[in-house]
Amino acid sequence: MVNIAYANNLGVLNLPLEYNPGKLKKILGALPFVIEANGIRILDHEPIDYNDIISVSANSVYLEILNRNNSVFRLNCGFKAKKFAELIEIVKNENSEYAKYSDELETVDLNDSFVFVKNILEFRTLPYVRAVNFILKIAIVKNLSDIHFEPTESNEINLTVRQSGQIIKVVSLEKHKYERLVARLKYLSKCLSHVDDIAQEGSFKHSNIDVRLSTFPTDNGERISLRIINTIKFLSLNSLGWSDKQASIWLDSIKCNRGLYIISGRVGSGKTTAMYSSLYELSILGDHLRAVTIEDPVESFIPGICQASLSSMKEKSLANAFKHILRQDPNIIALGEIRDSNCVKEVLQASLSGHLIFATFHAGSIDETVARLKQMSSDENIVLAGLKGILHLELKREGQVLCPEVHFAKICESKLEQVF
Repeated sequence: MVNIAYANNLGVLNLPLEYNPGKLKKILGALPFVIEANGIRILDHEPIDYNDIISVSANSVYLEILNRNNSVFRLNCGFKAKKFAELIEIVKNENSEYAKYSDELETVDLNDSFVFVKNILEFRTLPYVRAVNFILKIAIVKNLSDIHFEPTESNEINLTVRQSGQIIKVVSLEKHKYERLVARLKYLSKCLSHVDDIAQEGSFKHSNIDVRLSTFPTDNGERISLRIINTIKFLSLNSLGWSDKQASIWLDSIKCNRGLYIISGRVGSGKTTAMYSSLYELSILGDHLRAVTIEDPVESFIPGICQASLSSMKEKSLANAFKHILRQDPNIIALGEIRDSNCVKEVLQASLSGHLIFATFHAGSIDETVARLKQMSSDENIVLAGLKGILHLELKREGQVLCPEVHFAKICESKLEQVF
């Protein structure tokens, strides 16, 4: 590991660090140079990448850098030569260590990956930028769906992640380092970095993922939640772990029907993926499909489907957006999630008027889904009249293997009928 304490005692506080010898010294052979996070820039020379440096040495006056091509840069920087050489060696080691862990991340244990984040926060160069980048790289490689930073009374920040539906505590961070990490995340998400007493939401794109940030003020500091949205690869329903029979029954039920179909399940159970795959399969069955999604936000794009995000609309209400989209005369409407009674009312009214509607819904079972819909609606009878079926998803573990379970029930004569 990099000797951070020694680095901070060099008497050099900030990078990039520029050495400018002045006009007279330049005439005598001393060149200006800049020590940066990724390399060294020397006047009238190509930049030197830290990966290309074989060794760095110094005497009382000169700094010598040996490059991979055996070229030697001899820089006159007076009594600071040894400190500069030590600093370059430390930054070079940091870059090498970061690159090594990044390359080997697939083989590194999840907890050990986040332990290295703590070491990055002690880096001499770009600690918070690199820590955020590495956390997001972990999320991609380890297929994390959520990352939570939770302040505690002990001034530590518990870091937990959701992987394949399971919550895992990984590490704890020091509060003063966490605050700067939060500032970096807020900056990327276009939130107010200096404000910590109100809840904020934002988002940004990193590599091939979208990241949604949510902050919430607590008595011990800001609680931060990151939702990681990977680009969804559109697969057939049986590729999601469904049997051929289950996929066939579900598609037969929705492709020639009207009314409301709920896709329910707990957080991380695959509701959105199932809805997207269903829409994709419907889209390849016929050329006259007029399907529209209303999401908050759009999580991935489906070929041939018109999709809308609430964030792009002036009216942020899902119920209002749904009311307006009905005037566009779509065949199918898919909602990101039913969240309130107004939305339930609009969805049920539309289902009774001949539209096919999909909506995801947080619930623990099929029976709980019906009970919650009745509770959110002012009229129980309209729920059973407009609701045509409930697809409920669960993720269960058998040892180390994650096994999806799919349950489907139809509403027949105001009663639930279990299909599979």
